[in-house]
Amino acid sequence: MEGPPIAAIIGIVGAVVGISLILLGGRSVARQASRASRWRRERATVVGYEWRGAADHAVQHWRIERTDARGTVHRTTSQLGMSHGTMRRFPFDVDVLVDPHDESSFVLAGGCRSGWGGLLAVFAGLFTMLIAGSIVALIA
Repeated sequence: MEGPPIAAIIGIVGAVVGISLILLGGRSVARQASRASRWRRERATVVGYEWRGAADHAVQHWRIERTDARGTVHRTTSQLGMSHGTMRRFPFDVDVLVDPHDESSFVLAGGCRSGWGGLLAVFAGLFTMLIAGSIVALIA
């Protein structure tokens, strides 16, 4: 093998990290696209929040309610949170995606659930592989 062994290490690490990001990001995008095509978009109301985590690293998670066509109220707490909370006044309406087979299952639509995070991970993976390949080419 030509060049120092550090080039091989950089190449392998860059490839592993890059491929991992591409796979995780692609899976996230595919899951979101599938959910968006199968689940119904509806409105729900953010009625409050709860803080989770240690006091110095607490994250605010919204408490969300929606009422189905039969008048049953379904409640959930958002899986995604914000470290500094929201400045909006409660209550306020948001878009949610509702599982047509289980009315009690719903998630926030848009924002972090829009698929942009997965797409960003794919691009980060490609960029990581490109940079690692460039470094290997320069060293070798």
